[in-house]
Amino acid sequence: MSDPQSLQHRTRSLGRRLGDVLRRIPPFLGDLVRKLRTLGFRAATAYLWSRVTELTENLLYEFRTTGPGPESVLPEGWTVRTFTSADDPDLDLLIRAGGGEGLSNFRRQAVAHVLCIEGEPVACGWQYPWDPVARWLGPDAVYLGGAWVRPEWRGRGINAVLLAHVTGNLPVGSRVVMLVAVENRSSQACLAKGASTCRGLLQVRMVLSMVWKIRLLPIPEGVVPSRRGAGGNAVATEP
Repeated sequence: MSDPQSLQHRTRSLGRRLGDVLRRIPPFLGDLVRKLRTLGFRAATAYLWSRVTELTENLLYEFRTTGPGPESVLPEGWTVRTFTSADDPDLDLLIRAGGGEGLSNFRRQAVAHVLCIEGEPVACGWQYPWDPVARWLGPDAVYLGGAWVRPEWRGRGINAVLLAHVTGNLPVGSRVVMLVAVENRSSQACLAKGASTCRGLLQVRMVLSMVWKIRLLPIPEGVVPSRRGAGGNAVATEP
């Protein structure tokens, strides 16, 4: 993507976020004034901070692709459909696979992958090229996330098949990064079996719906250990 296109995309993205913030201001100010009048300045300040900030924490996994392998070949009757636009005529497949809540991701040039078995959509995953976290992870990072397997299809290794197929078709040496919830033991176990390395706990602080600070913290206790160990130092960034 050329620089003018990149600037235009970021400007539009910032405009949408500011619009979302402005629409929430009137009721928020009313609540803030009531807190200030009834509970005092300290309580009002705490309420203000809790409303304008959001903190997320996920495990950061990383590995380098080695090209197509036996695990990236889909079984007979299995197919993967790729979506790049919410205007795709077959978008119902993505929605039925559980990706309906992420359709706004297409505005940030995200790509969705849907795994179908005998034509039935059973799982999906996303690639986020313009997510702020993806940019922080580095220009060479292929950021995958938003994986979902329909409940009735879980326990069959479907997420691992989708991941292997998508990453197996990336250029050799691509740096793949993924975020996994700390409580998601099944995904941790799936990644630990392969070449993925858990780098630490990625903490993202949002202020007014925009990224304010990103830190990489040590791996918490209880995480399924990676086969290849872990590494990385704590770092922080601010605007």
